[in-house]
Amino acid sequence: MGSLADRGQLMVCLEHRFYHIPLKNLFSQQKLLTQMQFVAIYQSRRLFGEKESGISWLGQIERWEVVPRHEIKERPARRGQQNELYVRFQIKEWTRLPHLVKPGGNFVYSHLFTTKYILDRAEELAELRLGTEEELREWREKRRLGKVKVELDHEYVDKAERVLGVRVEK
Repeated sequence: MGSLADRGQLMVCLEHRFYHIPLKNLFSQQKLLTQMQFVAIYQSRRLFGEKESGISWLGQIERWEVVPRHEIKERPARRGQQNELYVRFQIKEWTRLPHLVKPGGNFVYSHLFTTKYILDRAEELAELRLGTEEELREWREKRRLGKVKVELDHEYVDKAERVLGVRVEK
């Protein structure tokens, strides 16, 4: 899942069926790049307001390539970025998720890797950070009891290092 620099980027991505991210943002997770099947777009509260913030768009990756930023013609590069390497994802089709994954007090700084299984079931961003089998088991059990709140050690889900707890909200 990736974030947007401005509101106009969403329309360009949807219209041209692509998404791009600086390669340097993926250095620590490059091996995951070859396993990626989908890209989800996070719309920030700052850019889109309360009602539209969260994740509502999902695109199936058709192919991807690493290119200098100036080769991405759909959106002009900012000054100084022209030669920076980017990953350009060609999207087969963007689809709207059946439900909005809401921020719930959290944010996305750059990008986050998660599974489609969790994305399809998540109600709030922090849930996308669940990774261990133990965390998933606790989350599933508590979801049966009601609305769940996942607490992280950072307000940005992509900067969080661990899940502090999973609780049922009253």
